[in-house]
Amino acid sequence: TKPKAVLRLVMSRWLPATQCVVDLCADHLPSPTTAQRYRIPRLYSGPLESKEARDMCMCEVDGALSMYVSKMIPIEKDPGRFIAFGRVFSGTVKRGQDLRILGAGTDTSSEMKNDVDTPTTSSASHVPRKKVQGILMMMGGAKQLKLSECPAGNICGLMGIDRELTKAGTLCDSQHVFPFKTMKFSVSPVVNVAVNVVDPGHLNKLIEGLQRLSKYDNIIQITQNKQKQHIVAGSGELHLRMCLNTLQDSFLGKHVKLNTSTPIVSFCEGIAGQTGSTATLPPTLKANHKFTYPAQVCSKSPNKLNRIYMTAEPLSDAVCTAIENDEVKLQSADMKAFGRSFAQRFPEWHKEDAARIWSFGCAPYGKGNVLVDATKSVDYLDKIKSSIIEGFRQITSGGVLADEPLRGVRFNIVDAKVHSDPSHHGAGQIISAAVRACCAALLASQPCLYEPMYEVVIEVPMDCQNGIFNTFGKVRGEFVEQRQKTVGKNMCEIVGHVPILETLKNEKENKVGFTELLRQNTQGKAFATMKFSHWSKVDGDPLVNDSMSSTFVMGIRQRKEKMKMELPNFLDYHDKI
Repeated sequence: TKPKAVLRLVMSRWLPATQCVVDLCADHLPSPTTAQRYRIPRLYSGPLESKEARDMCMCEVDGALSMYVSKMIPIEKDPGRFIAFGRVFSGTVKRGQDLRILGAGTDTSSEMKNDVDTPTTSSASHVPRKKVQGILMMMGGAKQLKLSECPAGNICGLMGIDRELTKAGTLCDSQHVFPFKTMKFSVSPVVNVAVNVVDPGHLNKLIEGLQRLSKYDNIIQITQNKQKQHIVAGSGELHLRMCLNTLQDSFLGKHVKLNTSTPIVSFCEGIAGQTGSTATLPPTLKANHKFTYPAQVCSKSPNKLNRIYMTAEPLSDAVCTAIENDEVKLQSADMKAFGRSFAQRFPEWHKEDAARIWSFGCAPYGKGNVLVDATKSVDYLDKIKSSIIEGFRQITSGGVLADEPLRGVRFNIVDAKVHSDPSHHGAGQIISAAVRACCAALLASQPCLYEPMYEVVIEVPMDCQNGIFNTFGKVRGEFVEQRQKTVGKNMCEIVGHVPILETLKNEKENKVGFTELLRQNTQGKAFATMKFSHWSKVDGDPLVNDSMSSTFVMGIRQRKEKMKMELPNFLDYHDKI
């Protein structure tokens, strides 16, 4: 027998944690009938006065079916297929039942335009439907019991609907059920690796494996960058390592060899002032040149027949966070009402400006930006609105400094000159002009770089505090506060902020990770927990050579290969009138 197996057996008999946790949940957690009365108002996105919402609040077994799938579990004996695991909030799900599947972000507003008592049929045609092929009782044991039905208040796994779900979603049998709100996590996928296969013949298997990994893990993000690299983004180095091991062992197999880059951190670009506030001269001008950045920038279309005049200014962090968390959404049907509510929530905004917001940034990472129409009586502006919005979204997905997502920028269109002939103001002309105008506005508004920060909570004996502060000093860390532990008189908690970049291990540079460095400086007596906290501005001006911010920008440009190894020049984007 293996020593670990013997130790596990002894400990399970001495401290039976499984039974303790089950008893703890049964004794102290509220029943579904009690909990759903206060949980549904927080979880459900639809009107709470509807019959379907009342069924959920009462955990009604005979009501309309509503179920939220929170996790996709791979089936070992059937590679590529998943069990949809979730909770039944109302009704009863049955084997063979035909269900409507509302994935994350599904918009059911078009289905609700008719009266509640008159179900729509044609408008619901875009919502996928699937029949339940099997129901499993999944309570953590080795055996999974097959069921014919599962009533409200229980959790179960469904088979046969996984092809229509990516990570999570809402299942229902009524056209009047709205989707549940998407789960929010306290971590963000800010650490990336590029993944490729050694043998190009296995590329299709890699793409299929990445799709399975995306379903398996709710936090992981799979994207393809502009250099056509497959990027896997996780919440930290350990999370990424576990996901890559799952990809190799469970979804690809040992015969498919992978190449992975060293972990890299996602940055964000932003601005620190209004247009015209940049002090650094464009790189092509001499130091004694008398040049000032204009208060508004101008960009011409490639055919020189259209002009867009624009300014930029920083957004407050409160506005960015509200947009990124979907706490505010544009109401195209009644923008005046939206403007009043927006200005009431954020006093720095005027209601007329808020009512003329055209768009937020490109989801998911560049969403915290705003495009505002500040023009007055411009001819043909409505004809090019969609093209300007597309150019704005392109620049928010990748900024001018290093093609990293943009955050916290408000672009104002102050004027435009549009050619009257539609053939001369097509999308190819206007999108290019909008992108160049945004780039010029960014470079004229004190551009800056933001890096993600961990909040680090360290439990350490009182006599080892100096090792903590030495570690903070070596990783650009920042001390926040010290708290006395209630348990253990000789223990304390030290809270700080550390750049995620400094926590990664880099073997090529002989750089140890933050956890290992902390262990060395405290003789292994400190224990740290880390979670994503906020975005912090990197020191230095990215337009000044050899500054810390500029060094990061050039490192990102070098990593992305196809980008020029030179700082962007304002004069390349701004056109003189």
